[in-house]
Amino acid sequence: MVGIIGIVALLTVLGLSLVITRLATMALVMTGLSEEAARFQARSAFTGTGFTTSESEKLVNHPVRRQIVMLLMILRSAGLISIVISLILYGRAEVLAELDQRRAGGGGDAAHRQAVGNQQRKMADQNAQEARHEARRHGQPTEPSADPP
Repeated sequence: MVGIIGIVALLTVLGLSLVITRLATMALVMTGLSEEAARFQARSAFTGTGFTTSESEKLVNHPVRRQIVMLLMILRSAGLISIVISLILYGRAEVLAELDQRRAGGGGDAAHRQAVGNQQRKMADQNAQEARHEARRHGQPTEPSADPP
């Protein structure tokens, strides 16, 4: 359920990004730019992929267009920050929930030691698997393991 919230948040931000670029396209068209050029320049400014063309000079030399493009750049940064925050907050929610369930005192300490032990075992298994992979890659014999080739 928590993973769905992250996906919904991501899709919401992406949907808003489309709406913002369409609104910016309409605003640039209202300043006298052709619709095709306005759409391209709005997407270019919003995605941060600037092109040095005579078209882009039309944006920079016109005060209203320049304001629209600057607003797009700011909104792009806010959108990226929202996406990253969504992924951070909702991507590891089950781990955060587990941490919240641990209590202070003996019970919480035991749960912490168990979690640390589990993590250390995972890391040791991963390191052993990487060592076997490197040995195979360099043609060195390896001990038999349960890992598939």
